[in-house]
Amino acid sequence: MFGKKIDILTQDACLFYNNQAVYENFGGIVLAAEEGEEIAACLGPKNKTCILQNHGLLTLGDTVDEAVYLFGALDRMCQAQLAVEAACANGLTKKTIGEEEAAFTAATIAYPENVWANFQAEFGLLVQERGHIFLK
Repeated sequence: MFGKKIDILTQDACLFYNNQAVYENFGGIVLAAEEGEEIAACLGPKNKTCILQNHGLLTLGDTVDEAVYLFGALDRMCQAQLAVEAACANGLTKKTIGEEEAAFTAATIAYPENVWANFQAEFGLLVQERGHIFLK
């Protein structure tokens, strides 16, 4: 709702270092191809995540697993961002990860195969809990 990218505050947030966009043009339910084209343009050639202001989150991936993992991670980072913003409103100082450290960490953890691998344990639990849905 803030119309801004998440801050790089944790190691997990480094997944989104130079890998996020904000789409500010909420026009209601998307019924026209033009809005899809505008969202694609907002994502640009490399971003795999987008915060759709006043709507929700959008993630892409080389695999479905990667897109799902990024979605869950971005949702958790948005929740963390809200908690940090609330703490800042009460006088605490926000500390972000430096550019060099964020870039180095992102180069490792944001690699598509690593993101895919990170989701496999979670997927295993989903299959175990609700296998009838995921195994069709």
